Amino acid sequence: MNTPLPPLKRGIHVLCMMAFLVLIRFAYAGDSAGNAVMLTESPRKVVSLVPAITEIIFRLGAGDSVVGVTYHDTHPPEATQKQIVGGFFAPLPEIIASLEPDAIFISSLHQDIRQRFSSGTCRIIEMEAHSVSDLYDNIRIIGMIFHKSQTAGELVRDIQADLTLISKKVSLLPQNHRKRVIRLMGRDKIMTPGDNSFQNDFIRAAGGIAPQSGKNGNVIEVSLDEWKQFNPQVIYG
Repeated sequence: MNTPLPPLKRGIHVLCMMAFLVLIRFAYAGDSAGNAVMLTESPRKVVSLVPAITEIIFRLGAGDSVVGVTYHDTHPPEATQKQIVGGFFAPLPEIIASLEPDAIFISSLHQDIRQRFSSGTCRIIEMEAHSVSDLYDNIRIIGMIFHKSQTAGELVRDIQADLTLISKKVSLLPQNHRKRVIRLMGRDKIMTPGDNSFQNDFIRAAGGIAPQSGKNGNVIEVSLDEWKQFNPQVIYG
């Protein structure tokens, strides 16, 4: 028969267990591919191949750790001062390697970069967002990686408040007054976010009409006929 612990020792035991659980939570985070990311210390030399992730890193106050970005990274302006490592669709491994990063943020389109760098000490962190909810999760995970969890929580709440305010305003907008909006991506081909992308979520939240191509994914190819059929009234890059 087990002897119950005295109240004081039982309280200490509970506190130790709680501390252990907190340690586990802050020692690991999972990326979008389900891979565990060690958080023993924040990355000091980061290459980001995903413009949205680059912007989040800067918004959280960790921009000084970024050493390389793509030429698609234009926000914030400070990001344009970093070393260019190619484009989102065609990053250059040689330039990335020359920067000796200890962490590379990639999307699911960058599996060649994962294969090239995963055998070393560099951490490969895959970030995807198919909805606004996924975006919030990514902000929180990046906050944990850079030990900026409080700032990440504040950023999520700010975005949620902005979207709530916008939603209230655009709810009064008649359907026939809403604009067809599309984001143009790519240089050699017509590329746009897919139906289930967070970008299209934002378009709808802002009162716009997002394209419905029947294709899912963060980035999809659109034919000229599909473009003409949607006939966008607002185009942004």
